[in-house]
Amino acid sequence: MPTYSPVYENEASFLQTVYNNKEIQGTAATEEITITRNSCNNDLTVPILSWKEEENKRIAAENIKLKAEGKDTIPLYEILVNYPESATFTAGEYSTSFIIDVSILPVGKVFTDELMIVDTTVTNVNVSNTRSKITLQKVYTWVPID
Repeated sequence: MPTYSPVYENEASFLQTVYNNKEIQGTAATEEITITRNSCNNDLTVPILSWKEEENKRIAAENIKLKAEGKDTIPLYEILVNYPESATFTAGEYSTSFIIDVSILPVGKVFTDELMIVDTTVTNVNVSNTRSKITLQKVYTWVPID
């Protein structure tokens, strides 16, 4: 039986390809996302990108051209969470988490995005979960009436 040999020493990936319909308490300010890797020999920093943030950069550049031509501009995606630029593993860790700021996400509003690890020196797209779709929603915290 053939065995798998990693292409890179550190193949980082998301623990899940989908964080779907994740309900967050209405008072929560943060949410934790976990990533893993196949080797824990060294410290490793993995860049994290948001599809919506990257797409907004592309749209903003396109809007400059459209505005110069006197044309209507394209609306940007609404960003209701803040992501870190990277996640860091320390030597000896096979998994680590990074925190996303959900403090501006309104209760009841559904937010979707796709997080990506695009640094090909730390991923192997053939075996890694290099993308993770997230769907987050804050829910009301119910308390009994006395």
